[in-house]
Amino acid sequence: MRKIILGPWLHSGNAQYDLGPVHLGENALRFDIDLQHFRWFDHFLNGIDNGIENESVVDYYTLNTDEWRHAESFPPKSVETKWYLDAKTKGFTVKNPERISFLDFDYDPDNPASHLIDVSANELEFPNDYHDVETREDVVSFTSSMLQEPLTITGWFKIQFYASSSAVNTDWVIRLTDVTPEGESINIADNVVNAMFRDDIRYPQPLASGEVYRFEIESQKTSIQLPEGHRLRLDITSSAENLVFPNSNTIEGADGTETVVAHQKIYTGGQYPSKLQFTED
Repeated sequence: MRKIILGPWLHSGNAQYDLGPVHLGENALRFDIDLQHFRWFDHFLNGIDNGIENESVVDYYTLNTDEWRHAESFPPKSVETKWYLDAKTKGFTVKNPERISFLDFDYDPDNPASHLIDVSANELEFPNDYHDVETREDVVSFTSSMLQEPLTITGWFKIQFYASSSAVNTDWVIRLTDVTPEGESINIADNVVNAMFRDDIRYPQPLASGEVYRFEIESQKTSIQLPEGHRLRLDITSSAENLVFPNSNTIEGADGTETVVAHQKIYTGGQYPSKLQFTED
């Protein structure tokens, strides 16, 4: 009793062959969307036997392949992959590193990192190049080794990481990017959460300065194939100017008029098995 079509489009939908630096391909647009609507309503409202109820539940487009794929659920039944974060190498490992290490940065609400979107144009998850943003001292990155074969990811990214802050309140921003051989870092998916809602969105809890907490963030959905020679990158920071108002790092959060600089630490290895999870298609 449902049909899902997941296309690589802006909020207006099914209208462009190109998004920023990404060429989607000639199959990106669907010329049968209205027809699918008519067939659906003809069958379920008018009782017409046109067979649409026997077709795949989900049609989804995979970036960099120019292909539509079909499944009975999303994400399709597939292999879950876990990559552990390693602060020592700023990369990933297949097993949790034995030794604890960390990356740290200072987040200043008066100098937030940019989030490259135009909210007025509904360009969330837009594939912009974050190479310059990643050079900031308040952005930490974990980058995979060069892919020896294409990697197809379909579904959601889930990031579980351990972190501490000197502030009672702060934000965490995660971003997954496709790093090209030319050095571009093209946004795939991202999300932002307030650290005070780490356990339950109904009950905000202030942070204790320096105490290590476990955070879990899930990205928006995607389907993308990273070609051979590319890399997958995870960025973690504490601000996303143009998307959310900067967290003041005080109990008032984004509503605060006074700001403080927060010293942030991301822990990996040992008792802090920070990891990135995704499903391969």
